[in-house]
Amino acid sequence: MRFLFYITIILYSFSTFSQESDKNELLKKGNEAYMSNDFETADKLYSKVLQSDSTNVDLIFNLALTKLNLGKKTNGCELLQKAYKLRDEEAGELILEHCGEIEYNENMFTKDVDELPKFKIDDKTYDLITEDGINKILFRRLKKRFARSSAIKNIGKGKIFVMFKIHIDGNIESRVTGPNSSLEVNREINRLLKDIAVYIPCQYKNKPVGMFNSIWLPIEFN
Repeated sequence: MRFLFYITIILYSFSTFSQESDKNELLKKGNEAYMSNDFETADKLYSKVLQSDSTNVDLIFNLALTKLNLGKKTNGCELLQKAYKLRDEEAGELILEHCGEIEYNENMFTKDVDELPKFKIDDKTYDLITEDGINKILFRRLKKRFARSSAIKNIGKGKIFVMFKIHIDGNIESRVTGPNSSLEVNREINRLLKDIAVYIPCQYKNKPVGMFNSIWLPIEFN
């Protein structure tokens, strides 16, 4: 169960302020009912708020737990599937525990897919992630390109962290963080990652899926 809070902006009109205030009160009472094991009341209160706040993932998650506690497994599982689709990792764990399989989604957490992403170089296909982390074949290819990149050479000494994910269409998206990162470096690494390989997305139920979570790649320059 998660406690739910709303921040009301002072510039709202009185009408909107009143609506938010009413919603806050319903959520507060819903939380109190849930904590008191009064799941019937919590169900009514959360459901009422959901009518005007249908994408609030924490609210959906709480209502799912409420339904499960009331023995309404079908409704609870439907809500958990919806929460997962809205990027709730914990919902996936509860689906596996109470509902069976996670439904196919265009984006999923990598721990839930059937096959992790792969990459292809010179018509050979490799696992992108190995027991040692990022596949060394890809990493070595990337480091060779670094040596020829003026933007990367300007980094000097230090470390950057590259976060990247493979989308459902095989397109790679990356973002660079760290004290030596910059917009220029971010663009260059994204270009190099796209240039060195062809990427194959995760697979679930024999269909491609994109990734909710990113893969971290630390790179140190000496």
